This record gives sequence, C-alpha cells and structure tokens, in this order.
Amino acid sequence: MIIKQAHTQFSISISALCRRFDIPRGSFYPKSTRDDSELLEKINRIASNHSAWGYRLIWAELRAQGLRVNHKKVYGVYCSANLQRPAKVSGRKHTAL
Repeated sequence: MIIKQAHTQFSISISALCRRFDIPRGSFYPKSTRDDSELLEKINRIASNHSAWGYRLIWAELRAQGLRVNHKKVYGVYCSANLQRPAKVSGRKHTAL
C-alpha cells in the first residue's frame, strides 16, 4: 500500500508510481467480483433453444428481452461456457485443369 500512501500524501499519479515500482497499473486496482451466473443461465437458455445462433444473435436476443449487456461480456461468458460452434468448413476447392 506504499503506492496508495504516496498517491494521497504527495499527490503523485498512480501511473507514475506504478512505473517507479515496476508494478503493472492494472494490478493496483481491485478485481471485479461481479457474478455472471444469471447472465450465463439466460445465455444457456437461448443457446439451447437456438442451437445455430452465435454470441452475436444471443446478444441481440438479450437486448430484445430488455437486458442491457455489453457484447464483449456476452462473448466472454459464451466462450467460458464452451458454447462456441465449430468454424465453418469452406466449400470445395476449385482447381484449374
């Protein structure tokens, strides 16, 4: 907590203090403790009803249901739940004769 004390006592920016002590600035701030279980449940329900949908359509459906959530958050929860569909395989390859 040296950084916090120096920041309040000498009014030095946190960025400068983190550089000085060779600490990543992101590790100074507390981590998010948000619970995504409700969002995961909704995503699972939509994905089970619409198996062909990817995260973008699921995000659009959540928005249509009135849930304002960031598409990156939906993508993160979608990937962590292992709901990704396999990548499309391209069609047949054309070769010259």
